[in-house]
Amino acid sequence: MKIICLDIDGVLNSGRSFIAGAARMRATNAEESSDPYYAKITKATIDPVSVDLLNKILVDFDAKIVLSSTHRMHFAPPDRLGQIQKYLTELGVLGDRCIGYTPRFNAIRGDEIQHWIEEWNKSPSVMVDPEVLGIEHMIILDDSSDFRPEQMEFHVHCAGAHGITEENYRQMTRLFGREDSGLVFL
Repeated sequence: MKIICLDIDGVLNSGRSFIAGAARMRATNAEESSDPYYAKITKATIDPVSVDLLNKILVDFDAKIVLSSTHRMHFAPPDRLGQIQKYLTELGVLGDRCIGYTPRFNAIRGDEIQHWIEEWNKSPSVMVDPEVLGIEHMIILDDSSDFRPEQMEFHVHCAGAHGITEENYRQMTRLFGREDSGLVFL
């Protein structure tokens, strides 16, 4: 199984998408909505190109998402995973690809990711096909770098000002075992 430990701020939205989405943010804040404030802001500033690049990787490599973003803390049991999947779908991400979320330790994010991996290996989620249990490839898609030294080779660093770039996309394809030709097919 291939997993992407996904951050949201600085990855699926960015400095440029906040500037571009400023008018949508103001309009969204004025609208009546059952969405909490964080969801309204994120939906108004999400970068559709970053979302499309993530979704392309998810589909092309049959990858799964583990949410490592602080956004995971906005949701509560008993159906935290279901709420996260719905939220990701509302952002345009293939939310059904989300199989879990990291715990919150108030430590480096790398420790939270490592804990999730160790727990997954002990007891895989029943929501995933039992034949797809082992983690063979991992990407940590994040705009920060608070990871363990041994995790850095899996880290695809997004510049918070830009979100997922073409180079980030190419890094992900390489980490999942395919050298990208650089050709774009329409």
